[in-house]
Amino acid sequence: KSAAAWCVVKETRMMNAETQNAAVADDIRRFLADECYVNLDDINDDTLLFTSGLLGSLDMIDLSAYIEEKYGIDVSDAEVSIEHFDSVQMIIAYVDVRRQAA
Repeated sequence: KSAAAWCVVKETRMMNAETQNAAVADDIRRFLADECYVNLDDINDDTLLFTSGLLGSLDMIDLSAYIEEKYGIDVSDAEVSIEHFDSVQMIIAYVDVRRQAA
């Protein structure tokens, strides 16, 4: 393929990833509102959900189970941590990395 064709392929992949990440963010926000009773007006994608005390350990377990079910990702016990789940943005990054690894 020509260099121009590769650029189009790369740009399309990037756009698909951005679209997928936006969908993940919407799904996670909806989960937080519906299942964890978070007022979405009170948070943004960088709000620390667990270290701030907004959510507790049981919420993290529920969130990891939701991610497993929704995205078909096996979340190991070691991965159920604030390192991966403390904000919507961190969750998006986690799901993106796990999808690429699959």
